[in-house]
Amino acid sequence: MKNILKRILCAAIAVSSIVSLLALSSCSSDTFNYLGKDLSSYISFDRSDYYGLNVQIELDRVTDEDVDFEIIRTLAANKTTAKNNGAKTYNAVIGPGDIVYINYVGYYLDENGERVYFDGGCNFGSDPDDLEIGAEEGSGFILGFESNLIGHNPQETTDKFSVYTSGTVLENDIIYITYTDSDGNKHTNRRVDLSSDDLDADFGVGFRDFIIGQTVGEELEAKVFDNPGGFDYLYTSWEVSMRTEGEENLITVTTYFPVNYSSDELRGKVAYFDVYIKNIIDYNAPDLTAEFIKDTLKFETDKTNDDEIIAAYRDHVRATLEDEFDTSYRDLADMALWDVLKSNFTVKKLPKSAVKAEYNSLRSELISYYNSTTNYSSLDDCAESLFGYDESKYESYTDYLDEAAEEVVTEKLILYSILKAENLYLSDEQMNSEIDGLVKEYAEYYSMSEERILSIYDREFFIESVYYSYVMNTMIDFTNVTVTGKSADVTR
Repeated sequence: MKNILKRILCAAIAVSSIVSLLALSSCSSDTFNYLGKDLSSYISFDRSDYYGLNVQIELDRVTDEDVDFEIIRTLAANKTTAKNNGAKTYNAVIGPGDIVYINYVGYYLDENGERVYFDGGCNFGSDPDDLEIGAEEGSGFILGFESNLIGHNPQETTDKFSVYTSGTVLENDIIYITYTDSDGNKHTNRRVDLSSDDLDADFGVGFRDFIIGQTVGEELEAKVFDNPGGFDYLYTSWEVSMRTEGEENLITVTTYFPVNYSSDELRGKVAYFDVYIKNIIDYNAPDLTAEFIKDTLKFETDKTNDDEIIAAYRDHVRATLEDEFDTSYRDLADMALWDVLKSNFTVKKLPKSAVKAEYNSLRSELISYYNSTTNYSSLDDCAESLFGYDESKYESYTDYLDEAAEEVVTEKLILYSILKAENLYLSDEQMNSEIDGLVKEYAEYYSMSEERILSIYDREFFIESVYYSYVMNTMIDFTNVTVTGKSADVTR
């Protein structure tokens, strides 16, 4: 349960239902006066518990490739008509905005330089995926995949690669198997090169002899093969999904998985995809020229030379991406810092009135949001969406809310203790200025008047929001944050 106080304070700007917006005002109903009370009976700490800490975050820094792809997206967003009346073509150079029909298989290299094909990285045997290069809504492919297809032509692979989902497995084929292993894990389209010398170690002694002659697409009987290096290999609910010919004729796209990618196996790794381009729908899209930048994008610069205008625009794109990086940096540093703070501070006891108030606030928010929509079948489902509640860890959402309320109070005790220790109080003038900014932000987001926003929230809610941002930003400034990732490994 990470940093739930921030989630609550930010929730109002993240939900769209006015019912939920009204409910969120109850966040300010906590009658426990953190600013006015002596908190030493509830929490103990030394300055070293929060000052000059070391934390590490994983985040890829902005590179030229990021800038290039952002420009590709801009060009794609300004495409006009499809060529050839929108018909698919087998002979055209791929560019921004084109719709490309592809099959692919992905892998990375282990420490010995051997290919490791990962689950979920292959769509052979199915209809080609349609991929719009630089689509505004994103493609779901990792950065670098789309941009590395630009400049290629379907003719490079057309009629040079085949997938067979029927027939018989032949000696030295490349096949793909789907199976369930001894731990109950299902593997879909795992690649097997029957000419490999490592088959006994990778798939079991006798696997090759058994699989040759089997029928592609037919379910096979459960089978156990000896493993010369450990536990035997068990295959259940399995089949040869397909066999291929001509994989050596595919084009190879080289990219990488982000350092914060969801899979531990793939995170931060250089990735390779062998891609079959069947055909494309070719669109008219602009090139990045000074004329396009000035006339279409309305980009203003004092540069007059075409090359300088393009360079100035690239600098602008990079600056925008750097701003996004800084936002992500702050969010991740915030979460990492909270982990350390909650480990370092000693909570003696929690004020019961504060915990009760937070519980009632969270429950009120949940019920109001649940009643405002038909998207959820139960309060448990709604709590999972709104708060990240995991039903496998709690008997019910109320148990989660009990723990969440205690977590919120703990974070507030830490926050206000640091505020007092470092004398981070804001003057009335400073506070009023900050609150005015928040009210304007909320009013703009919800298309409401500022008076309406102020009628929904009381002043204490805004004071707490302002102090949260102010204290945490100050804390991060005197924390040593090490960033690891692409073009990173530096300390700020």
